[in-house]
Parts: sequence; structure tokens; C-alpha cells
Amino acid sequence: MRQESWSWNAGRVIAASALRRRSIGATEDVEEYRLHLDEWVQSLGPATAAEHQIVQLVADLLWRLRRIERIEQRRALAVLGDLIEQTPEWATRARAHDLVLVLDTVVRMVASSPLPVPTSKTAGFLAGVRGVENLLEQLRAALDPGRWPDGMVSVFRAAVEKLAEDTVIETSVSETFTAVGAAAAALATSVRDFLPVLDAAVEKARTAISTETLLVDDEDRRFERHRRILEASMARQLDLLAKVRTVARPAASGSFERAPQVELRVVRG
Repeated sequence: MRQESWSWNAGRVIAASALRRRSIGATEDVEEYRLHLDEWVQSLGPATAAEHQIVQLVADLLWRLRRIERIEQRRALAVLGDLIEQTPEWATRARAHDLVLVLDTVVRMVASSPLPVPTSKTAGFLAGVRGVENLLEQLRAALDPGRWPDGMVSVFRAAVEKLAEDTVIETSVSETFTAVGAAAAALATSVRDFLPVLDAAVEKARTAISTETLLVDDEDRRFERHRRILEASMARQLDLLAKVRTVARPAASGSFERAPQVELRVVRG
């Protein structure tokens, strides 16, 4: 007679070899898959090689269903993002953020420049600062007039004009140069104050698009067909598992009885 022993150890031995055979996506975590498989082994408690194979198939099908869900979520977010970026709310917020970025750059340039500044070097600085005018006009056209910081904009423009005048008649500047930096800092603060309102408008537009727009195309239908195939396969495997258990482990009374042992011993002649 020959006696063989097979320790299941919660399915880890077979699960480990299965990991080497199964295809895990390049962006998927092997350890996450291992934990997923262990959960299903512990939940369904296979006690024979046949049962264990079925449980692995069920776990794999569920893993693939999760993968489809993640792909769909990423795709939906990408489509939603494209639609949001086409809204006026997004464009307004983008202009406001661009304006703050440019004004902060002006402030840093002024703060890092040693004084006095030769007027021969302020021409390029002025050319860049005057580019802010386009952003100011675009943002003013898109904003509610009540939110437009007229006072700060006027101070900034006046400081730029005074620096331009001094650049023509002076050889170096200090006070008018730093005044542009101070005005830019004050204007940037004013714009930052209403950024939360613009952010809220974008989120409101996002909610409206996500709840009112039905996005169904050929790709969505393909995902849905694949999901139905996986779900049907999983149902068949669970049904097969129930049948295998009924045949392989009937109780003396004829009713189903779960084998509690961790180790299965098979005795062969």
C-alpha cells in the first residue's frame, strides 16, 4: 500500500503555482491578486483538487470583472474630463489660474532683482508684464462684473505705465520697479480670493454632465458583453462546484457535509 499526503494550507500551495501560470496585467499588483485569491479560497473552502481548481477559476473571473470595472472607470473619467474642458466654467478657471501664475512670476522676478535696476534691462521685463493685459481682458470678459477687482487692476496698470515712463527718462529704477511687484502681488491675492467660486462652478458643471449625459458607444457595449460572459461563466463554475461537492462528499445520511480537515490523506493499494 502507498499513502500520500496533501496539505492544503488554505490553498496557498496551489495558489502560488497558479500565480505563475496566470496573466497579471502590467499595471496590476501580484500581491493584491494573491490576497484576492486567498480570500476566495478561504471563503469557499475547497477540500479537493477539483474543488480548488473551480474556486481558482471563480476568483480569476471575479478578478477580470474588477479589471473591466477599473478600465470603465478610467475611461469614463477621461471622457468626462474632455467634456468638462469644453465648458466655459473650465475656461474661466483656467484663465484665472494662468493669471495668478504669471503675476506670481512677476513678483518673483522683482524680488530677486538687485536694486537699482538699469533701465536697459527693464525693456524685456516690461514686454513680459504687458502680456498680462491679454489675460486680464480675457478674464474680465468671462467673469461676473461684481467679482472683477477693478481697483487692484487699476493700481497694477498704473505701476506698469509709471515704470515704462521712467525707463525712457531714467538710467536706473528702484521705486517704480518694486511698485510693479507690489501691485502684481496684490492683484494675485485678489484673484486667488475668488478662485474657490470658480472651482465650485466647475464642479457644478461636472455634476451636471455626469448625471445628465448618457455616454454609450461601441466600446461601452463591448465591455457590457464581456461582463455578461464573465458573469455567466462564474455562475456556471459555482454551480459546478456545488455539484462536485454533492458527488464527492455526501454524508452517511445522504445530505451534504463539509469536510473540516485541513489535511487530506488518500490511501491507494
